[in-house]
Amino acid sequence: MYVHLAIPIGLLALVTAAGGVVAVTRGWVPRKVRQGVKRPHVYGWGLLAAAFSIGLLAADWAIVADREFRMPGQMLAVMAMGLSSGVIQASRRPADGDRHDGGKS
Repeated sequence: MYVHLAIPIGLLALVTAAGGVVAVTRGWVPRKVRQGVKRPHVYGWGLLAAAFSIGLLAADWAIVADREFRMPGQMLAVMAMGLSSGVIQASRRPADGDRHDGGKS
């Protein structure tokens, strides 16, 4: 039981979930990533999925004491994190070289 690690990671999950809720409901994205996000609602759903996987990892560390039962939960959290990062990347604007219109704006 890693409660000393689960508490800060659980707080990180709450902050990430708050950012996802704001992006989904209001379409607001933080200033640092605003230029790179084309679809804020998809970005918000990706943040909510990331918050779920981070929260799952924190709950796994806080609740499960037996190591053989902890591994499947950690694997599920890592897989969910990979899927959520794909959703977040799908919401981004393409780089200048990745445009399909030949780089014309």
